[in-house]
Amino acid sequence: MFDAPVELRAGPRTARVAAGLGVIPRIVRDGLEIYGTRLPAREANFRIEHFYRPYHKALARLAAAAHAKFGTAIIVDCHSMPPPAKGHDIVLGDCHGQSASPALTSEAQRLLSDLGFSVARNAPYAGGYTTSLYGRPFEKTHAIQIEVSRALYLDDHRMEPNGGFQDCKTRLRRFAERLLAARGPWLV
Repeated sequence: MFDAPVELRAGPRTARVAAGLGVIPRIVRDGLEIYGTRLPAREANFRIEHFYRPYHKALARLAAAAHAKFGTAIIVDCHSMPPPAKGHDIVLGDCHGQSASPALTSEAQRLLSDLGFSVARNAPYAGGYTTSLYGRPFEKTHAIQIEVSRALYLDDHRMEPNGGFQDCKTRLRRFAERLLAARGPWLV
């Protein structure tokens, strides 16, 4: 994928990385290549040094600060997903109960459903690197991945917000407010 060896390492070498879905993905859905040529190794090193490492350093600091202040931390890792022909608006991933309390994931699913979203859990996205790295529900640090269908807010052909953008934004904001106000066993 690169024109020379990449000096900086980012995360473990996993099956997803080998498949081209690592820190700097090589492919997108259906195995389509993202880049037409090999990327310069200096570009990979730049992205790792200036984006990947600062992001994870800040996220770890924020999670630790929330845990210290509140006794628990909840990381919500949001992504977009391509619109499936038949599918859900949102897919929640908690690494099959390993990265977040199942009660917290159930509450998130209920809140999103109450706001009119169709919600699936752990299929086809069960959570990725961030949820598995930070999610330690037994230590009261929970990580949930939320995949939002781009069909709700984006015109994929023109790559700009569609007519549903404001509604999707409003409903997701309400979800965040309600999740913050929720009280459940994940807090104790």
